[in-house]
Amino acid sequence: MKAQSPKPRPAPPSKREQAKETIIQGAVQALVDGGPSASTRSIAGAAGVNLATLHYYFENKDALLMGAFEAINLELREAAQSGLQPQESFDSSIEHVLVNAWKMVLQTLDKQIVQYELAMYAARKKSDFALARWQYEEYFKVYTDVFARAFEGMPEARGLDLDAMARFIVAGMDGLILQHLADPDVHRSWVGVRRLVYATQALASARRAAATPEPERGVFFRAP
Repeated sequence: MKAQSPKPRPAPPSKREQAKETIIQGAVQALVDGGPSASTRSIAGAAGVNLATLHYYFENKDALLMGAFEAINLELREAAQSGLQPQESFDSSIEHVLVNAWKMVLQTLDKQIVQYELAMYAARKKSDFALARWQYEEYFKVYTDVFARAFEGMPEARGLDLDAMARFIVAGMDGLILQHLADPDVHRSWVGVRRLVYATQALASARRAAATPEPERGVFFRAP
């Protein structure tokens, strides 16, 4: 048998990519410490760079906020799909992703606060309302991408409206996160996560089994 050639190693990040990542991590820390009102000067200080360097890589504060949010969202994406196997069942895939996502939430509560503060900061500034919309679209995209990968090749997932499913999950997760931030109770929160898992599974299962036309049929599944 012919030996398989080793996979090429990914190229190491360039100095520019490393510098941007350092600034973004500084931005995340500055936002954790001071919220969206954190100045670019404080962000530069947290990143260990001067203002000129910061503005060389990020033209304005909104670009920096977007970078910070993308970094936080990447953590969610990696956590949600960690250990997820394509051969898992439809229901177990849903459970796997939501349970993993909640574990990540509990480990990063300070960053969860930052995400809500960023959304409200952008929504309050009418000129930056598109930033708030972009933030949530990226949030939805984490779940649509992870489930697209998990459900690939599953006959029972054919016709699934991943965007509708992602929005349902995010609505539930947002409520659970805000409740937990306001009144932390790990046991109660886990019960809520399990109920969200069951609700998502039940809605998807009911719609798969239903033979009625839209709109009764369509919560997660598109009309044939």
